[in-house]
Amino acid sequence: MAPPELPIEVQERVVDQLHDDRETLKSCNMVCRTWSWTARSHYWRTVKLNNRRDCIRLLSVLEESQRLGTGAGNFVRILQLPSMGFSTQIPTRAIMRCELLRSVMRHLPMVELLHVNGFSISSLLFHLYCREETSNMQDAISSIFDFRHLKVVYCDSLDLFGIGYLPQFIGAFPSVSRIRLRKVTSEGFSPMFNVASIQDFLASRRKGLICIQELTMTNCIIPIEQLSELLETLAAPPFELQLKRLGWMTIKRDGKDFLPLLEMMFYGAKATLEFFQCTLDAGDRWLEHLDPSEHLRLQSLTLAFRFSRDQPSRWDHIASFLSKITSTSLHTLAIHLHFHDQLFVQEFLDWPALIEAVLSLHRKCPSMSLGFRVYYYGKGTMPEVHAPLWTRIAPILAARIPVGFYQQKAILQIRT
Repeated sequence: MAPPELPIEVQERVVDQLHDDRETLKSCNMVCRTWSWTARSHYWRTVKLNNRRDCIRLLSVLEESQRLGTGAGNFVRILQLPSMGFSTQIPTRAIMRCELLRSVMRHLPMVELLHVNGFSISSLLFHLYCREETSNMQDAISSIFDFRHLKVVYCDSLDLFGIGYLPQFIGAFPSVSRIRLRKVTSEGFSPMFNVASIQDFLASRRKGLICIQELTMTNCIIPIEQLSELLETLAAPPFELQLKRLGWMTIKRDGKDFLPLLEMMFYGAKATLEFFQCTLDAGDRWLEHLDPSEHLRLQSLTLAFRFSRDQPSRWDHIASFLSKITSTSLHTLAIHLHFHDQLFVQEFLDWPALIEAVLSLHRKCPSMSLGFRVYYYGKGTMPEVHAPLWTRIAPILAARIPVGFYQQKAILQIRT
């Protein structure tokens, strides 16, 4: 009697568990046709290109895959581009790099998440710019990145000539709904930004507005005027803000107040917002000006606190903010602590008021959990944090609210 075989669904489920084991996935791909599709879909799901050499090697593999009919590029869903400039002083080099990108990208039609890390968006757009009135920047971009299924754009470690280059780039991807900006700096201006060209591009593809459902900004150094320009652009056609996720890190430049910008985003999303994350520096009290009582769909709230080396760090108004929450859907409350060489300060919050606010939230949201994440940026051994925290939140533990704790001794930059 032949040995019984596992159902195909069970075999595929087993291969699914190997999604991050690339060597085993390569072996599974060679076992049988039944496993091949699942193994290849996991193996090729994420492609990270670190330099021009990686681009050339990937192009060779994709062309061979197309010749054999295996279509490896069709499995790629997440793509990270390498740091790459397009120097206007050396136009020949810029042309060659554009052609290399175009050759690689045409094999990747199903990309859903594009991660540009150190990628020179400004230089690329300047290279593609044409002074003819009939030219369309979005058509020029999509001739290289024809990603019709793109949903997410991560911009990491970018130094833009002007923040207006960003919506110009995003405008080439009609299906984008999530934008994350991390370590983005902007010092110049954007003379070539053209909203009309984006609208014409969308019309040619029979697309409506570009609906943005997530906007997360972390460690961005952007002048307040440019930041205002960016947000106003994303809030008006051909873009439309329907934010479900909003992540905001304090941005202070030249002593100017960005609170009106945050209020515009926060209150504009009161009917849709599900996730809200904000970071407060020592002395920040702007959170007490926000009223979350009308955000009835709020499910996750993350508050990050950055302790100062030079001034006392206290945020007594946090309990008042929490007490205004009326959502009954809240399931996660996270508190992130970022501190440096000083000893951990236990009294940075009004603990009795905070505990009462958390208990009140838990009565409205019985499935809510509380999480602490601690990052230490000092030298030597990380100070004891767990025991002082557990002592402070004893009433929360007694109420059987699920509480998680994570700590890390960070070395380089703040992570939020």
